[in-house]
Amino acid sequence: MDEMTEQQFDEMVSVLKALISDEMTVTFVYPPQDGPKTVSANWLTVEQHHKMAGEAGVVEIKTLVKHIFNLDDKTVNNMSMPDYNQLKLIADGMIMVSAEMLLNVDDFNVDAPMLLVQFNDVLDRKVTHYAIRPPTVKSTEAMNKLTDSHDKTLYITSVCTGIDKSDLIQMSMPDWNHLQGRLVDFLTQAADYFRRATSS
Repeated sequence: MDEMTEQQFDEMVSVLKALISDEMTVTFVYPPQDGPKTVSANWLTVEQHHKMAGEAGVVEIKTLVKHIFNLDDKTVNNMSMPDYNQLKLIADGMIMVSAEMLLNVDDFNVDAPMLLVQFNDVLDRKVTHYAIRPPTVKSTEAMNKLTDSHDKTLYITSVCTGIDKSDLIQMSMPDWNHLQGRLVDFLTQAADYFRRATSS
């Protein structure tokens, strides 16, 4: 994907917020003949995105659109470009935007957030929020001994949240994006960074 401007990113966030308020339904401006007038979106999970990305780590946008909106090739190919561009914007947003930007809460707790998209764990218990704590030197060194980047990420994320890896992969991409952003801070920033954040 080409480099995105701040204005384009803000537009993406606005489109996703509108999608949520419209109960995950998109109405076509130029519906195809003998085709749907509306489509419903489904949040992409970490597991789904990883499987589609494969070793290359990149998912073709048309594949994303078809998966998120449960569409076949014929339906997508018969869409008008403006409506397809709208779906592409949503699909890109689902894998790029953080849940913090989409939740309508005034006091978002970066280390104990509520989930944008709740899910059931392997024991069929509803997961509505989680807490994250910084990794230790020992757990970081253990992570670095792993060779697969996805395994590294799942390992350190599980250690820092107490959530089993099999449950983490059910998390929506926006919730995952917030979690990974916070982990990057923990792994790279000095203590003063967090001291300033908590005192402001």
